[in-house]
Amino acid sequence: MLERPPLKGSIYSGTPIDLGRPFWRADLLETAEPNEAHFDRIHYDPTFNDWGPNSRIFDDSLSTDPYQWLSSSLRDIPQLLQGAGISEDELASGDFKVLYATVDEIVETTRTAMERVRAGEVSVAPAKRDEGFVRSEWM
Repeated sequence: MLERPPLKGSIYSGTPIDLGRPFWRADLLETAEPNEAHFDRIHYDPTFNDWGPNSRIFDDSLSTDPYQWLSSSLRDIPQLLQGAGISEDELASGDFKVLYATVDEIVETTRTAMERVRAGEVSVAPAKRDEGFVRSEWM
């Protein structure tokens, strides 16, 4: 799933790493109201067709406690792969170990980012919106 293309320069250049394709995504979206946790638009995409998600799944446990749900999901990569129709052989066993070792960090970083958005510290909409405004930046 991860590919390492040739270096673009000397042996001292940065090493490009390509993620071949997405296979799962959690969208932790909510209605934008400062200082309130709604978790009302949260869903996940268990399968992809190339780079596009195939379907959205709204799960009550995801909306109830998204951080616990994320932690549980990331601790069961074989289930995520199976749901996406991908063989475990496509990932190196070392990738599983690294992911499992960083689940708590991933979840805590996600929690902190969501709290910062709610507090109005990051990902703040412009005060004046022109007609035809499309919000295109990501947190």
